[in-house]
Amino acid sequence: MAPDRAELVYAVRRAMKLARLETDQTMDEFAAALSRELGSQQTRQRVNEWEAGDRTPRATVLLAAARVAGTGLDYLFREPPTRGELTEQIRELARPDEEGDRSAAQE
Repeated sequence: MAPDRAELVYAVRRAMKLARLETDQTMDEFAAALSRELGSQQTRQRVNEWEAGDRTPRATVLLAAARVAGTGLDYLFREPPTRGELTEQIRELARPDEEGDRSAAQE
């Protein structure tokens, strides 16, 4: 079944915000980076409208956002991890690695 408009708007909003957060930029900085990438003026207000879902960016803007973020559209539009997946990732990060355990034991 094809996604409805609300699902598409949500996916685009999330993708635009993820692209900006991946670059650790403010809306002003991201707008400037998009402006350089697209060769046309983009503003903080426009970035805010995209992230809020008030406007939908053109496909060229989505592609530029992916390039600015150094990633692909598939990454920006991927399904977010579930709570269980996040918990497992946190547990993995919290586990000491075997190399670290051996060096700590030798000290």
